[in-house]
Amino acid sequence: MDQTVFQRHRARLIEQMADRSVALFYAGEAPHKTADQYYAYETNRNFYYLTGLPKPNMNLVLLKDQGRTFELLFIEETNDYINKWLGRRMSKEEAAAASGLDVKNVRYLTEFREFIATSLSNNRRALVQKPGHLYLDLFRPKADFEAVALAKSRFVVDLYPEIILHDANELLDGMRLLKDPEEVAAIETAIGHSRYAIEAVMKHAKPGQNERELAGYFEFMLRQHGSEGVSFNSIVASGKNAAVLHYEDNDKDVPDDALVLMDTGALAGPYASDIKTSASSG
Repeated sequence: MDQTVFQRHRARLIEQMADRSVALFYAGEAPHKTADQYYAYETNRNFYYLTGLPKPNMNLVLLKDQGRTFELLFIEETNDYINKWLGRRMSKEEAAAASGLDVKNVRYLTEFREFIATSLSNNRRALVQKPGHLYLDLFRPKADFEAVALAKSRFVVDLYPEIILHDANELLDGMRLLKDPEEVAAIETAIGHSRYAIEAVMKHAKPGQNERELAGYFEFMLRQHGSEGVSFNSIVASGKNAAVLHYEDNDKDVPDDALVLMDTGALAGPYASDIKTSASSG
């Protein structure tokens, strides 16, 4: 997707932000699984919407003060160990080209906290003097969870206890509801991936196959068609299992002449399809 899409998104958000404000967005990181294993990484959707960057361990900073605005990106600095074990990381130039930020405003994560401390202050040289508003993605999966962005930004709240906290989703939800033409095209691509894989599964399916096999074949055909993978865990439910609203097992053999329900989705970048289909195994 062209960098101008993400430049527009940032400009629209900054326009709605209050004066003397800062917005912080985090790409996130892969959750730890066990020992040296991690779950698959998925970029924070708001971060991608504003940057177009699907990589982990990046922070976006948006500042607004008295008509002046600033956009900065902080990325992971690579080294020989990371290059050897995890692969080469995105350079400053590559991150700037993809996001549309000025390469001079792309810095390393090691500079992030010091930048915040010096750029938000009562000093007349600060980019935002006497910061009054902090915008964060305050989504929480459960009421007793602390929002990830708030946990990462706690040091800002501690530095400026009088700052007013805002949920950036109150602005972004309305923005993301209206898709740009480029976003619509990405969703249509995801739908095309799904259609290709669903039709392939229907041709491949035979009575006696396991639901797990059909789910695996769906994902295989998605990737063959160019998709990054499924947009959520596939549901392939046969017979009475199709009556379970969020069936998770996908481990039963498909009976003869049974209804097979597939609730599946595909990715095109972070944009997704979600399609439910059913067919007879007979």
